[in-house]
Amino acid sequence: MRLASEEFGQGPELVFLHGWGANSALWRSWIEAHFVGYRITLIDLPGHGQSPQASWSDEALLDGWVDAIVAALPESAILVGWSLGGLLAQQIAWRYPQRVVSLVLMATSPCFVQREDWLPALEKPLFARYLTEVMQQTQQLLKSFFSLQALGSQQPKQLIKQLLPLMNQVMSGHQLSLRQGLWLLQTLDMRHQLAELTMPTLWLFADADAIVPSSLMAEIARWQPQASCQLIAASGHLPFLAQPSVTAEAIISFLQGKAHD
Repeated sequence: MRLASEEFGQGPELVFLHGWGANSALWRSWIEAHFVGYRITLIDLPGHGQSPQASWSDEALLDGWVDAIVAALPESAILVGWSLGGLLAQQIAWRYPQRVVSLVLMATSPCFVQREDWLPALEKPLFARYLTEVMQQTQQLLKSFFSLQALGSQQPKQLIKQLLPLMNQVMSGHQLSLRQGLWLLQTLDMRHQLAELTMPTLWLFADADAIVPSSLMAEIARWQPQASCQLIAASGHLPFLAQPSVTAEAIISFLQGKAHD
């Protein structure tokens, strides 16, 4: 499967992986404005944006998504993942550490759904409902999810307006890929692999994120003590839209070796 991707600019290789229900267009203008001096690769996840939908079984789903993304990567790159893209970036860095120079994980988690020993996450019944509604009430689910992402930002209505155009793009027969993404968010647990990620890693959390709670910072310090963590103030799940300059500066400082724990 060949994913839609786009490359532009010159410099160190910097790859961006977006979140569930989105595509590369959502953050392209932010990337263009702040990451001059890098060779940018934007990848649309399977069934998102311009990428084709694939009908992998649940058993083959993770391998299928990861292999498709890796096929679109430069030989060696800095990997920036937001939300679902961040969870997949963790998996790729663990499987192919030689391909990932460093890792930036934005508003994401090693485990998105609560377990008995893991509370800083979304509740299981919520994901069970999402998995049902994504095939039956796709439009309503997307509206609900976009509103959840905008919560905690200083101008949530403005952010929702930026997200709504995505709805028409993902409504056109891509329900299966949306379901696949939700299944990955529900089942994938990378906590025990974090200590094996030895490349420089930055976790960016938002103080008012309704999807990935900022309390996760303390857990990351335990599971991946070698990583750097930073909190973006006055932002929900979309720090690159709510606080574009602050978020970009945090990433660039990290890439230039100036990050602080």
